[in-house]
Amino acid sequence: MLTGVFGGSFDPVHIGHYHMVEYLVERRVFDRLLLLVSPLNPLKVKAPPMFTDAERLAMTREAMSRFSEVEVSDFERTLPIPSYTYRTLTALAEAYPGRRFRLITGADNLRDFRKWRNPGEILREFGLTVYPRPGVEIESGFITALEEEYGAPGSVSYLADAPLSDVSSTRIRAMLSRGENPAPLLPPGVSLR
Repeated sequence: MLTGVFGGSFDPVHIGHYHMVEYLVERRVFDRLLLLVSPLNPLKVKAPPMFTDAERLAMTREAMSRFSEVEVSDFERTLPIPSYTYRTLTALAEAYPGRRFRLITGADNLRDFRKWRNPGEILREFGLTVYPRPGVEIESGFITALEEEYGAPGSVSYLADAPLSDVSSTRIRAMLSRGENPAPLLPPGVSLR
């Protein structure tokens, strides 16, 4: 069973996350999707999360509840902090030996992929599915060069036809700090208490 792994802080979960999951489910890119609510991203340690781990987990579960193919998990909470993707993927493979895992990330993260811990191992052992982001251009040669650099030909797939969303958790947090209502940017059924 091929399981797409989409990790993030989901601080908070937003309509862009929802539409991405909807796209992946409708096109059956994976047999299952696993959304991991991460306690700490080592590349985003500038400020603490606005919402607690429990709140982010509950919101994300609420947002994805209509998708039977999607599991929302706090699996990374059982692992050492900070959360390193390769360690998480390896732990998932050990915990669920009957499943194959493949990482899902946004095109903005692909630009910084070489800064990640164990990028070559991620590509060679798990592979990468990249979702486009507005304003982020990925040249065709970039992916080929990345795969060649790490000896992982064919390990990256780019979902070029996927719909774009310019919503971000950062934008929602800024709206909240100004006292604005971000409801139109949230998935159906999600409210920020």
